[in-house]
Amino acid sequence: MDSNPEWKPFPIMKLPFLPLSNVLHNFDYLEMLDFSFVSKKCQFVIHLIKSEFEILLNFQRNILLYSIGEKNASLNSRLMN
Repeated sequence: MDSNPEWKPFPIMKLPFLPLSNVLHNFDYLEMLDFSFVSKKCQFVIHLIKSEFEILLNFQRNILLYSIGEKNASLNSRLMN
């Protein structure tokens, strides 16, 4: 964590469920995955918001990760080396 005194941590898990749900619905799929690894409570909250998306993996020379989510109708892709 940054030791800059101007930065204060945001207490996301202290939010009521509805605002927390709104925040989490703005996460992309990798942010949701990262957030779910923070703690069991975070993992439980991710399951509660029921955000649905589809992940397709294409294993060739490079790995392409595609997601089709409800947040955006477009196809997102990320190149993973």
